[in-house]
Amino acid sequence: MYLDKESAVVKTSMSHEDYLEAIVMLGGTTEVPVRSVDVANKLGVSKASVNKAISALKEQALVIQPHYGDITLTDDLRAEGVARELINRIQNIRKSRGYEITDKIVLTFAADPAYADAIDQFGDYISRQVLATEIKAVENFDASKEGVETLELDELNIPVDIALS
Repeated sequence: MYLDKESAVVKTSMSHEDYLEAIVMLGGTTEVPVRSVDVANKLGVSKASVNKAISALKEQALVIQPHYGDITLTDDLRAEGVARELINRIQNIRKSRGYEITDKIVLTFAADPAYADAIDQFGDYISRQVLATEIKAVENFDASKEGVETLELDELNIPVDIALS
């Protein structure tokens, strides 16, 4: 399942999620587009099955594919993936620090366009999931400050200060 911009859930079948996962694993960006045959080989399915699944994913605005062209994930879906990974990593940090489940936090990120879309589009969702009372992105972020964690997500290194509210 995936979120739309208003945080309503968009339902996706498990098999479609498998296709999305394969596209992510194979690249799925404008820099590393994916061919249908690569997805078929990865999942061990026919190219016709891939084309049918890609058509459904295009209708849900999760992937982009010009007529018989390469497949890429939409910017919104990439941003959602980053947001979900941020939530996962922040929850793990909360747990490792021994925070109570009800403890509210403040998140301060270094301002960076590489992940700004995820925070802008899904900031409310992130806040609700990690109990953040505030999410800030600052230009002059001090990554050497005590308590700052660097979250590694694929090629992104995201420094974040997580403090009790």
